[in-house]
Amino acid sequence: MGNFAHRYCQRLRPVLLTPFLFGVAFSSCSRAPEPAPPPNAVSNEKVFEVRGVVRSIDSDGTGAMIEHEDIPGFMPSMTMPFTVKDPEELKRFSAGDGVVFRFFVGDSDAWIGNLRPIDAATLKLPESEAKVEAPNVPRLKEGDPLPEFALVDEADRPLTRESLLGKTTVVTFIFTRCPIPNFCPLMSSNFLELQKKLEADPSLAGQVGLLSISFDPEDTPERLAKYGTNIGADPALWHHASGTKEETRKLTHAFSVYVRAEDGGSFSHGLCTALVTPDGTVAKLWRGNDWSVDEVWQAVEASRK
Repeated sequence: MGNFAHRYCQRLRPVLLTPFLFGVAFSSCSRAPEPAPPPNAVSNEKVFEVRGVVRSIDSDGTGAMIEHEDIPGFMPSMTMPFTVKDPEELKRFSAGDGVVFRFFVGDSDAWIGNLRPIDAATLKLPESEAKVEAPNVPRLKEGDPLPEFALVDEADRPLTRESLLGKTTVVTFIFTRCPIPNFCPLMSSNFLELQKKLEADPSLAGQVGLLSISFDPEDTPERLAKYGTNIGADPALWHHASGTKEETRKLTHAFSVYVRAEDGGSFSHGLCTALVTPDGTVAKLWRGNDWSVDEVWQAVEASRK
């Protein structure tokens, strides 16, 4: 997605998601009559009227980073990249401009259209937090040891680097409120497929595990437990964990996930998935969502030989 794709992660590609990710109830929001659906629209597509401010525009003109207001019943205010169906619509906007647009969310992709200018002063955005210094944690490369950390899992049990020693672990980053199909929900969908592969091979019991780490302070153990239950996660194979802002910031910095804490209630984030070996070494890193379940599974099998 232009600048975002180069700065944060690889270009995000649409991938078909499993239906369970859309079991949440979407409450309707006030909007004008909907335009004719685009040619690739699907029957269960959702459309929202969204207001925000343009923070940057991709160099190729196909998308923009926009900080938007809460979308009632769908997701809170965030700063995130949006793909524009018609790049011509972006040519009238610059960074700092107020914008209102239609947000189309399908099973496997999301995009925006019908962009119109508005007064940015009328927007109701969260107040920015004071910027904090980056933690003194080196950026991880393949072959580096996993840094020390202190989190809690969905059962409110301590989870540390030592908790992962002795088994191969696939780690990714999410937050449970993220509804964009090719971001966090895709990571959870892929992890569910990895879990099925673990379940199909009893010899891997206790030898391979999955871990999704949330960087959202609102993702308490109780919320993580509910989220895991809703998506079909087996806590014996797949843990969900969170921690203090300081602890999660250390990990997101180490894995170059680039969560924008300075945006207050907003989130702008990249994606990163990693394979950690039984001795605590980061053996493999996958940026963005451009990885397949089979690719990760092959790396898991190779790490155990």
